[in-house]
Amino acid sequence: MEAIFREIKERYAKADDNGKREIQGYIRELQVDFYTDWDVIMRLTSGPLQVALLRVGVNLDLFNTLMKSEGPVTLTELVNKTGASKQLLTRILRTMAAFGQVKETGHHEYGPSAFTRIFSDPNAAGALCQLFDVTGPATQALPEFLKETKYQNITSKYNTVFQKAFNTDLSMFEWMPQHPEHMKSLGQLMALDRPTHWVDNYPIENLGSLTDAPDKPVLVDIGGGFGQQAIAFRNKFPHLAGRIVVQDIPSTLAGAQPTAGIEFVHHDFFGPQPIKGAKLYYLRHVLHDWPDAESIRILRNVIPSMGPDSRLIIDEVVLPETAVPWQAAYMDLLMMNNLAGVERTRAEWESLMDQAGLKIVEVYQYDFKMQSKGKLLRAFPGLADISTIKPKITIFEGDATSAKALTSCLTNASLIFMCIGENGSPPGTTLYSDSVSALIAALSQLKDQASLYLANSSPYQPPNVLQLRSASLNPPLAAQPPALIHKAVMFCLHHSYADLRRACALYPPACAAGVLEYIFVDPPTIHDAQGTRATGYRLITGGELQATALSYADLGAAMCEIAERAGDFEGKAVGVTATGKGLMKVV
Repeated sequence: MEAIFREIKERYAKADDNGKREIQGYIRELQVDFYTDWDVIMRLTSGPLQVALLRVGVNLDLFNTLMKSEGPVTLTELVNKTGASKQLLTRILRTMAAFGQVKETGHHEYGPSAFTRIFSDPNAAGALCQLFDVTGPATQALPEFLKETKYQNITSKYNTVFQKAFNTDLSMFEWMPQHPEHMKSLGQLMALDRPTHWVDNYPIENLGSLTDAPDKPVLVDIGGGFGQQAIAFRNKFPHLAGRIVVQDIPSTLAGAQPTAGIEFVHHDFFGPQPIKGAKLYYLRHVLHDWPDAESIRILRNVIPSMGPDSRLIIDEVVLPETAVPWQAAYMDLLMMNNLAGVERTRAEWESLMDQAGLKIVEVYQYDFKMQSKGKLLRAFPGLADISTIKPKITIFEGDATSAKALTSCLTNASLIFMCIGENGSPPGTTLYSDSVSALIAALSQLKDQASLYLANSSPYQPPNVLQLRSASLNPPLAAQPPALIHKAVMFCLHHSYADLRRACALYPPACAAGVLEYIFVDPPTIHDAQGTRATGYRLITGGELQATALSYADLGAAMCEIAERAGDFEGKAVGVTATGKGLMKVV
């Protein structure tokens, strides 16, 4: 049984987003197949109670208390801190433990679980409060509301489930400013760190010069909340001249923190857009809040302010026609219940734009996740400052065999880091077959596109590709003496170089990129036989690799040096080895 469970986890770790959703679906089906009818009923109907318990945990600050403690926290300590009765807290905590919200470490002793870590984040806690306090009552009222309205589609913001749930004639957006505690939690929900930002996926560089005038608006984030996306834009282009403006209503902007380089301006998007001629007008998760009539008004208010080279970027979900992920389907009904809003399909978006007098130029999909980016930067601290390195570096995460994804990531990149391994690539992916085939297709397409613009003025310069293979040793091998582990890693390194040579041979000369590096990285190899960690590194392009330990910090620094010296290593396999100088004892 453990082997089956382990295989499922391994397959899930290797799967792309579609594969993960498929596995999740199978698990849900298995739950129904394996449980009795009574088990299914109890499991489903316990959902509201589970969320209510999390809300109680936020109220009592339980999650922060458990996270800040250096060890298990006793029931008595929690009673003293919260002021709750011992009998009540006992019942609450044992139920929370049964649902995995906290970990029961002993009799009347508790520690953090995965849930605890999530909801110790203020924004995650605020999101929970918003969904429980505001959308929760509307969800409970949905069946009766639909029955009363004869099961008709909800198209008016003044006749939604929200009005019934809160006994009000106001729309949700009119009601919210009267309840500042809910406005705060809404802002925290919107501020939750998403794994991707539009600036990492939309080819802004293709728009030409954004602006070189400090008084000219370059980005207007309409309904931008606390400015998370505008801040991401500023961080992406720190030296860009021009104004970056976040617009929202006063009650929302009251929770925004002053940020250098960002202007926060009061504006209702149902009125005319006051900022003229901006390069980019940006709407993120705004139009899904509104039915078609209001969405058309919002769009038409922007059009008169746009200049000849302005672009309107709409950052929204585009529903597939079939097999809609449950998260998107859930969000669609959530919008309907509270706002008469809607998540739209491609056809529905095209119809909406047509009615507003606009035309969709291109749809950019960024459904591959960036979840590995933080892990990569933690593993290679030296990469944290890659934004300062020239040429430009892109960290690519996602399906290494997707030519479409690679084309997007490689556009205008001088160098790209590709991680090929058990966490980010489909099973069976190898450097010299699937991923190289995808690279060839992507580079060929980029070359064809470049030929349209460059003509005979300058030759096409393909990006350099830095490929890393990341794989963990299996537990029995990882438990062996360091010297044996080093030999195993050396074996893998030699095979990696063989793969590299085959990969280079597969590149057509017309679109050949410089494959700078192909490294086997393994966490257990950072220590040597004496329990020390080697500091200092050097780059080698030939000869016998030394079987020495190498710290992640040094490897990260080496990656940066390879990037800076790209011209020195083009088309070569580059090794990174420890110098063994400055050994540091690991406690």
